[in-house]
Amino acid sequence: MGLILAQAGHTDGALSAYDRALAADPNFPIALWGKGVLLAQTGGDPAEARRLLEKVSAMMPAGPQKSEVEKMIAGLGGAAPASAQAAAAAIEGVIDVDAKAKASVDPQAVLFIIAKSTNAPGPPLAAKRIANPKFPLKYSLGPDNVMMPGTPFSGKVFVSARLSKTGNAATRGPGDLAGEYKSNPVDVGGKKVDFVLELAK
Repeated sequence: MGLILAQAGHTDGALSAYDRALAADPNFPIALWGKGVLLAQTGGDPAEARRLLEKVSAMMPAGPQKSEVEKMIAGLGGAAPASAQAAAAAIEGVIDVDAKAKASVDPQAVLFIIAKSTNAPGPPLAAKRIANPKFPLKYSLGPDNVMMPGTPFSGKVFVSARLSKTGNAATRGPGDLAGEYKSNPVDVGGKKVDFVLELAK
């Protein structure tokens, strides 16, 4: 729940969820990681962010994820990453709706933009939820949208989107629109990653 609320931009709710998880298990790695990363990203409490991240780092085996946590810990003592660097890492483009499907667009629908890594099966690397989107829609998908805080937003990814009438990311219903970038996979940081949504089959 903390991860979902953080992804949706509900910082206070996410922190509350992490605190409930840590009250039940003070050594729960995902809660330590999630709260530490959220505090580091928002600048809410750098000292507490460092404590949590150092604690979870000590539990992690050597590897790229541990390295990313260690980099974040080191960064807490210096300047925050430049916004220009974050923008350079983002995938950007325009999503439009096929002319034949425009009559099917529900003004109350929810758009889900998804990036899935080519070498990591399972949940998406990054995702963004946009309620009541207006088309054509300019979008940006970057490090702030990763599903698991602290995971590097890098490599090649498949970019797609779905316009859901129910607002449920897990199910596909009649009348939903879907589409993907025709030249998938794309390198993280790719620009002009434009594509069109059509009636889902």
